Amino acid sequence: MLKIFLAILLLTNICFAAEEDSFWSNVGNDFISPFVNPTGQKVLLGGFVITSGLVLTREFTVDPLQEDTVKKKPMGAYSKYGDISGQTLPNILYFAGMEAYSFFADDPEAHEFAIVMLKSTLYSSVVTGALKDVVQEPRPHDENDKTSFPSAHATRAFAFAATVNELHGSTWGIPAYALATAVAYSRMNDNRHYVHDVLAGAVIGASYGISIAQRYKNKKSETDFAAIPTGDGLALTFRYSF
Repeated sequence: MLKIFLAILLLTNICFAAEEDSFWSNVGNDFISPFVNPTGQKVLLGGFVITSGLVLTREFTVDPLQEDTVKKKPMGAYSKYGDISGQTLPNILYFAGMEAYSFFADDPEAHEFAIVMLKSTLYSSVVTGALKDVVQEPRPHDENDKTSFPSAHATRAFAFAATVNELHGSTWGIPAYALATAVAYSRMNDNRHYVHDVLAGAVIGASYGISIAQRYKNKKSETDFAAIPTGDGLALTFRYSF
């Protein structure tokens, strides 16, 4: 599914990139956005500190919490809905819905919203996938499966929630974050991830959702004025970037 997202993103960036921005420039700016966006930086730093604290105190925090959660399974059979929701389903439905609305209602902004969701989901997933390959942490239920850190389900769920919150406000953002939290906890409930796995995934997803959405909003509201000398005086120009 992510391969389909990647193909769509490549075609979209090539076809719709502004003339002054190259394709690779757009990709690079989107990819590093959490590291340069003030809010994204705070999310990353806070998440790094808390995740590091959990790892350093694992014997007293992570392991007991995991054992208790797996034993009690608070979510019961409902955890399967968390698993399903973490497999990019809400992200895809949002993307498809916005694109459909853009087409039928002739609303260009809905198309832009769809692309923001596409980007935040894709870039955060790429980072999570890379970290899985580097860290190689065994999953709690299978020591031979070394893809536990970070949680991809949590990454995608929080990329969705953060994007919705930034673009549509807390009315829609709070339920989206509630869904993302349920997705993350379901991974612990099903003994597929530790708490620091889902926390790291949530931080990555949220930082990209926030940063890419804010980058879009800042670019959209950017205005340029210029006074150009002419033979008869000055020519005033105005540019509004979409």
